[in-house]
Amino acid sequence: VLWVEGHPLMGVFGFLGLGLGAYNNRLLQRSVLKYARTEAIGKKEFRRGVMGRLAGVTAVAIACAVLVRPDGLAVFVGLAVFHVIMLVGAAVPVFRSLRPSSS
Repeated sequence: VLWVEGHPLMGVFGFLGLGLGAYNNRLLQRSVLKYARTEAIGKKEFRRGVMGRLAGVTAVAIACAVLVRPDGLAVFVGLAVFHVIMLVGAAVPVFRSLRPSSS
């Protein structure tokens, strides 16, 4: 659709944002599992890892937005869409558990 509108790179950067969100989520899951399994990692190191990943994702998004304007801004849209999908995916089981069961 964006190709027809004259912004083919915007779609690419949108998918890049989705990919960055998924990559960050995957690294976060691995980090949480590692933190839960071993006592060698302290809270300070865990926080440093989280902040480092967020800084890296943000740096890539800002670089794309600045270097390839206006199409690069789609990275932020892709990240936002990823987070909405993750939020809905986490909320659906909660809402299902709140429904009264018909027994």
